[in-house]
Amino acid sequence: ILQEQGKKMAALDELEAALEITDSTEEAPYALYGEIATQLELWEKAEGPLRKAIEIDPTSPLHHERLAKSLLRQGKIDEGIEVLRHRIENLPAVPWNRMMAALEAVRVGRYQEAAEWFDIPAKEGQIKGKIWYAVAVSKAAVGDIDEAAAAFIRYKEDLNIHHIPSATHAPPGLEIGPYDEKTEANLKAAYRRSFSRDWK
Repeated sequence: ILQEQGKKMAALDELEAALEITDSTEEAPYALYGEIATQLELWEKAEGPLRKAIEIDPTSPLHHERLAKSLLRQGKIDEGIEVLRHRIENLPAVPWNRMMAALEAVRVGRYQEAAEWFDIPAKEGQIKGKIWYAVAVSKAAVGDIDEAAAAFIRYKEDLNIHHIPSATHAPPGLEIGPYDEKTEANLKAAYRRSFSRDWK
């Protein structure tokens, strides 16, 4: 892995040198730089070249996804969310793209957007397993306790478990951003409701 990272760093250095001496009108070198920098989690380095790639080719969904990720990882939450919104609303998107955007929104605590973006993937059967927990949190955050409870039920069904240890502990490997006390109360209410036999 270290050797692979070393090769990528060397490639990044070469690209950086090449981009400094040319004002390329092709998006490929900027896109490649952005891709490698993103893989290496060099978020600040990725941002500029990805913006340039989008300037040259504003129709690329992938450039937008990478730029959004680089912005969100730098803590530029509003900008990152806006790039994701533009990507979903104005460029070709399948349900999976919406789900990935929603997960990015959940990661930074932007539950309003997440709740909206999860809707189509949920209807299309794209959401599986522990991702239902992220749906539950986002729905609880916007006050939709019934939808959150339904997500808890799907979560249990998909994992074939009868009991979730806690309403407020995310499953391993799922990053959930901060949320307020109201969301926590709604989440606990949805959790309790998901055990009610009378409620469907």
